Amino acid sequence: CESLHSLAASLIPLLTRPIAHSPHPNIHNSSQRLDLLAMESTYPLFAAGVVRAGVFEWGPKCRWERMANVTAKRGQPPQDSKERARTIMTTLREKYDLELLVLNERPHSRDRCGVDVEASHPGAQWNLSRLSDAEGIECVLRWLDNCGSEMSLWVQRIH
Repeated sequence: CESLHSLAASLIPLLTRPIAHSPHPNIHNSSQRLDLLAMESTYPLFAAGVVRAGVFEWGPKCRWERMANVTAKRGQPPQDSKERARTIMTTLREKYDLELLVLNERPHSRDRCGVDVEASHPGAQWNLSRLSDAEGIECVLRWLDNCGSEMSLWVQRIH
C-alpha cells in the first residue's frame, strides 16, 4: 500500500502536466474508509473551478460497507456503497467534465479497466488506465469487490 502511494505521488506531475502552472491547487486524499465522503465533498470545489485535479485512495468495497454500517441512521439500512461509488464516478465524469484515471496493482490481469495510459515508471507491476465510459467504471467497481483490492483514483479537468 505504501509503495502504491509513493508511485501515485510520482505520477501526479505526469497526469497534471497540462495544468502544472495553473494557480488552481490539486488535492491528494488518503482518507481510510471515508473516500466516498471525501470525494463527494469535492463537488463544490470542482464546480467552482477551485480545484483542477485530485488523487484519492479508492476502495475496496468492504471498507466502504463497514463505514456505511457505522454511519447509517438508527433504524435505517446502510447505503449501498457500490451504487454510491458508481454515482460519484459518473457525476465527476459527466457533471463536472473530469477525466477519471485509475492506478492498480494488476497490469497483466484480464480485469484491466479502461484504456492504458503510457507512463514511464520502473514499477511494471502497476497499471494506469483512463476510464472513458460507464463500462470502465463498472470494471473498476467489479475489481473493488475483492476486499484486498485498492487503487488510486485520479480526477482532472479535461478542459
